[in-house]
Amino acid sequence: MSTSSRSDLRARCRERRRDLGDQERHAAEQRLQQLLFEFLADRAAGTVALYLPTDGEVDVAAIAPALRSMGWTTTLPVIDDRTSMHFARWTGDDDLVDNRYGIAEPVGTAEVTIGDHAVIVVPAVAVDVRGHRLGFGAGFYDRALSGRSDEVITLCPVHDVQVVDDVQPEAHDVGVDAIATTSGIRWISDATAPGGARGSTR
Repeated sequence: MSTSSRSDLRARCRERRRDLGDQERHAAEQRLQQLLFEFLADRAAGTVALYLPTDGEVDVAAIAPALRSMGWTTTLPVIDDRTSMHFARWTGDDDLVDNRYGIAEPVGTAEVTIGDHAVIVVPAVAVDVRGHRLGFGAGFYDRALSGRSDEVITLCPVHDVQVVDDVQPEAHDVGVDAIATTSGIRWISDATAPGGARGSTR
């Protein structure tokens, strides 16, 4: 797929997401929040990277207070410069400032390495059935996740209209371990699914 074709796919999926009716969006978002909460509640508390939504992304940050009450540490992505980002601790009481994309980030909190995370929740404009995702095109998540170990689970929550057959990933693109839709959580491979539960949903 050419760069222009990927741009076309990105534009189409963003439009599909924006075109969801308020009732449909709200119901789907609640379902996805529930799935993510249950997914994490089934695990020993550790550190989970969330994100603050933009452009119609699923609001996963809404479950942060409940996760913290169970002992989870939450982090948010912070843009460092034109090419890189890191994750910083987010307690819910931190000062937040908008980055150059208009997305709020915590200020003055401790950086948390990729390897110190148990789970990283990754946003996407589109994701295909093999776990390859298409973001806004800046590549921040691809670069940040490129060196992660297999112990760190990456999960991508999306609306059903964002799941496509193939995003034709490029060499630098980093896939995710699991996709969450309103149908449930689907593991991409036996290697990443606990107990080998490939394709399982809950």
